[in-house]
Amino acid sequence: MRRVRIKKNETYVVKFENLSSDGAGIGRIGGFVVFCEGALPGETAEIKIIKVTTSYAVGKLLKIIDSSPDRIGPEYEQCAQCGGCTYAHYKYEAQLKTKEQYVVDCLTRIGGIINYTLLPIVGMEAPTHYRNKAQYPLGYDDEGNVVTGFYTKRSHRLVPADACITEDLRAQKIRSFVASYMTKNNIPVYNEKTHQGLVRHIVIRTSSIHEDAMLVLVLRGDDFPNKEEFLNELNAECPFVKSVYFNINPKVTNVILGDEFIHIYGKERLEDAIDGVNFLLSPMSFFQVNPKQTEVLYGLVHEFAELKENDNVLDLYCGIGTIGIYLAKKNRINSLTGVEVVEEAVYDAKVNADINNIDNARFLAGDATEVVKELMKEGMHFDVTIIDPPRKGCDEELLKLLAEIKSERIVYVSCNPATLARDLKYLTANGYDVNKVCPVDLFPWTSHVECVVLMSRVV
Repeated sequence: MRRVRIKKNETYVVKFENLSSDGAGIGRIGGFVVFCEGALPGETAEIKIIKVTTSYAVGKLLKIIDSSPDRIGPEYEQCAQCGGCTYAHYKYEAQLKTKEQYVVDCLTRIGGIINYTLLPIVGMEAPTHYRNKAQYPLGYDDEGNVVTGFYTKRSHRLVPADACITEDLRAQKIRSFVASYMTKNNIPVYNEKTHQGLVRHIVIRTSSIHEDAMLVLVLRGDDFPNKEEFLNELNAECPFVKSVYFNINPKVTNVILGDEFIHIYGKERLEDAIDGVNFLLSPMSFFQVNPKQTEVLYGLVHEFAELKENDNVLDLYCGIGTIGIYLAKKNRINSLTGVEVVEEAVYDAKVNADINNIDNARFLAGDATEVVKELMKEGMHFDVTIIDPPRKGCDEELLKLLAEIKSERIVYVSCNPATLARDLKYLTANGYDVNKVCPVDLFPWTSHVECVVLMSRVV
C-alpha cells in the first residue's frame, strides 16, 4: 500500500485499532502509524497532526465521530487533563482486558515466551480513592488564591483540581486546608521561574489500618511563619494528621524533595500493614500506593514461592523489606537476605523486621549485582529468589549471576511488562522455565500494570 504523505497541522479522520503502552490510541492514515491521546480502539475520530517523524505521527483529538461503547461519559474528562489518569475515559472492565493483553503481547513479542499458565488479571472491586501517597504542586487561581492540583502531561503547567478519583479522601481534605491556610496568611507559593516563594509541594501519606496521615511540606527554606499556629489549626481541621515534616529543598531544580527532613510534629513514622504484617514508614519509605492490591500482589508472591521451613530466601531490590518480611512472617523459613541500594531503606527494613519479630533476616546496602557477587563468594545458596526491580528491570550482569545461583524458584515482580519480557527471555535461555504469570492492577485509570511471575529451574 502506498503511504499517504502526512502533513503537520492538517486534519484527518482516523479509525483507531489499538492502544499504545502509555494509553494513546493507535491508528493509520494510508498505512502510516498515528498516535492520539484520548482515542480508544474501535473509534473513528477527527484529529489534527501535531508531530510527524519518519516512522509515525502524533495527533491531537478534535472530535469523536464514532464512539466506542467502552468510553466513559464527560464527567471523567477533567481527570484526563492532568496526564496522570490516561485511562480516565475508559471503562474499568475494558482497562483490565487491555492491560492483560499488553502483558501477553510483551511476553510473546519481546520475550518469545508462549508456554506458561496465564492467570486472569486481578482488578479492584471499587477502583477509586486507592492511593495512600500523593504529591501536589501548588499555584494561584485568577483571584490570587492558593490552589493545588496536578501537572499536565510532560509539562509543569498546573491543572487546579479539588478532587481526584485515585486520591485518599483524607489527602483531599489536608491539601485543601493547607491551600486555604496559605491564602489566609499570605504564605507564598514557590515560583520555578523566579526561584522565589516558599512552599514548593505538599506530600501526603495515609495509613490503611488507622485514620492516621503524614504531611510533608516541601519548602525552599526553613522560615515557615507562625509554625505553632499552623499546627494548631491543622490539628483542629485535620486531627487525623499524626506526623508533620518540613522538607527543605533550596535547589533550582524540578526534583520534588530535598535532602533535609525536619520533624516538627507528632510521630516520626506512620504505621501501616499488609495483610496483618506491620510496617513503619518514614517520609522517604517506598511503599506500594495501593494497599488493597498490594495484599493481592504479595499473596501471589507467597503462593508462587512455595516456601519450606529450610529455605534460604534472597530478596533483591527489597526497599524497606516489605516482600521478604511478609514472606518470613507468613512462613517459617531458614533465612532471609534482603538487598537494597538505598541505605535509609535498609535501616527501615531492619526496623520493620524487628517489629515483626523476624530474627533470621539480614538486610544489606549496595548495588544488587555487587552484593550478589559477594554473597556468592561467601558460598551462600538461595532456594528462592524474589526480584522486584525498578521499571528498567535487571541488568544482564545480574541476570547472569541469578542463573549461576540456581535457585529452585524465582519470583519476579514487575511494574513494566516490556523489561520483564526482556529479562525472562534471558533467564529462559539460561536454565529457567516460566510457569505462571498473573497481572495485577495496582493503578486503575492508568496504563500501568504490575505482574507476578513464577520461574522454576530446569533440572
